[in-house]
Amino acid sequence: MERLKATVAEVAAEIELRPVLAIWMLVSVIIALSGPFNTYGALSFGARLAYWAFVIGLSVMAAFGFRVAWRMLRKRKADAAEDLLVVLALALAVGPFTAVLNPVIWPQEGPRVGWHTISLFAFLIGLAATIVRRAIQQELAGNPDRRDRLLDRIDAPDGARLGRVSSDNHHIRIRLVSGEEYRILMRLRDAVADIDREPGFCVHRSHWVALSQIEGVAEANGRDVVKLVCGTELPVGPKYRPNLAKIQPVSDEDRPTGAPAERAFPSE
Repeated sequence: MERLKATVAEVAAEIELRPVLAIWMLVSVIIALSGPFNTYGALSFGARLAYWAFVIGLSVMAAFGFRVAWRMLRKRKADAAEDLLVVLALALAVGPFTAVLNPVIWPQEGPRVGWHTISLFAFLIGLAATIVRRAIQQELAGNPDRRDRLLDRIDAPDGARLGRVSSDNHHIRIRLVSGEEYRILMRLRDAVADIDREPGFCVHRSHWVALSQIEGVAEANGRDVVKLVCGTELPVGPKYRPNLAKIQPVSDEDRPTGAPAERAFPSE
């Protein structure tokens, strides 16, 4: 059960809700206007919109479930193979479901569209959406000029990377991978909202840590702590324990070499 919760949290963390909702609404409207699979003549526009919004919304939730299942079975991080497996599983599920749903909605209509045709249609749409999403991700990852907005608040030098952000009363302390440290007036949750480039997560209500700076997880005085590459240990809050599933082995290039010694930040 703990592994399932951790995998669900991991997959959920990869999803940006607003773009998903926008795409769901846009695709629902476009398909409702075009009215494929005999829905144009069988239903009014309002009914078509409700029908396709329901089918697509259910497909989005099913895709989330399939991604969690494949992630647990394959025991690997997100990759192109996982995307393909999710699209294939979703297409095979959507086809029969829609073929069964259609006669319930309009039982007196003529010839039905076979489930295999619907599955093929769903597979092609899912594949196209996956290719576009991957292309956008690669473009963003390959943009050297783009960096976390939080770095601009402290006038960090070019090439700087965030290592850790911690609460300090009404301020936050920002430590870069290179060892430089800054203190500014800001709430931690606002600071985390300004981190959209460096992979990382909160391990505690007072600490955000870059994924590259986590050495591993240990236990101290009966509670979980994360061990950083600099030697510091941070407490893990119960709410943030599922995030530990995202931790990966640290590469040699992410280990500090000659960085200034780290001063202890408040743990609460």
